[in-house]
Amino acid sequence: MREKWKAFTKRERLLFAAALVFLALAVLLRFVPGLRFSALLCLCAAAVLFVLFMLECAARRGSRAAVWGRRVLLALLAAGFVLFAALETMVIRGSLAEKTDEPVSAVIVLGAGVNGETPSLTLRTRIDAAAAYLEEHPDVPVILSGGQGPGEAITEAECMRRELVKRGIPESQLHLEEESTSTVENFTYSRRLLPELGLDAKTATLAVITSDFHCFRAHLIAQRAGLAVFDIPARTDWVLLNANYYVREFFALGKTLLFD
Repeated sequence: MREKWKAFTKRERLLFAAALVFLALAVLLRFVPGLRFSALLCLCAAAVLFVLFMLECAARRGSRAAVWGRRVLLALLAAGFVLFAALETMVIRGSLAEKTDEPVSAVIVLGAGVNGETPSLTLRTRIDAAAAYLEEHPDVPVILSGGQGPGEAITEAECMRRELVKRGIPESQLHLEEESTSTVENFTYSRRLLPELGLDAKTATLAVITSDFHCFRAHLIAQRAGLAVFDIPARTDWVLLNANYYVREFFALGKTLLFD
């Protein structure tokens, strides 16, 4: 085994070792709550590194197909990193929005995961941001937007309602949208509720409360739905979890730009 290891070049050994490191990280992160996406990303990185390792070995033995395969794969990776940097810059810039005292017609709070009947960390940060904003703006109607997904005993909207009522927000101020299962549907179905609040979707100004990493994409989708909005970001202090969400948002934004 040691002789086989010595037969590899330094670059081949580095690629193989890096693949093992990412594979170990994938296994470790798989069991950390909220970081399953990072685990999947590490698994993909391990697979790519192993493919590069195999191509490197084959190229050293004189395979022209391996040489070209390595070049194509490296070119694709470089293009992917450039695209990642461009989209992630948009996501980060969107997350820097600050709370404003601009008058609003209504507030929309976007839902996130519910564990049974308990808000997830992401949803709790949005509830915290909503409660803080509504304490300063007690007369603004609020649409709580979010349906019921797998593992959720109640809708995300109902979960937010319960938590905000506990914090002293009048129940009469809260209006539930309980059908949506995506950000696109959040705004599509919330828009339909505006006439019930006496608002015209074409002229209303809406404050959207969502996670900081989600602000740019939510703003883009809201504009596509014909809504005039500004963002109130809910921030998460857990650095590792936040990094996971920001990277995941790159893929979500790509999907929105291509298909939504």
